[in-house]
Amino acid sequence: RHRQVGGRPWSEITLGTMLFGTHHDAKQSLALLYAAHEVNITAFDTAEMYPIPENAETHGDSERILGTFLRGKGGGQTPFTSHMFIRITYYLTTLPTPSNLPPN
Repeated sequence: RHRQVGGRPWSEITLGTMLFGTHHDAKQSLALLYAAHEVNITAFDTAEMYPIPENAETHGDSERILGTFLRGKGGGQTPFTSHMFIRITYYLTTLPTPSNLPPN
């Protein structure tokens, strides 16, 4: 089943990609994405810090794998959510303003 969110249909089930790139290699991850697509799951959750556990070698792999899937199926209309990791210790000690945001 799907619901309208922001004028677009979102499946009621969202496939999370937190383990894509570590527990599931790219081939397995793509197979899971295509299997989800076959049963009409069209919403995906990812984050720039995925996969978990995060490390420099795999940082962003789940988003790259999802991007490969979306390009392969012409995913211009596929909804997905993404999260951005924030260095919370910085924000606990400094009230952020445009002039003092941490570097990229």
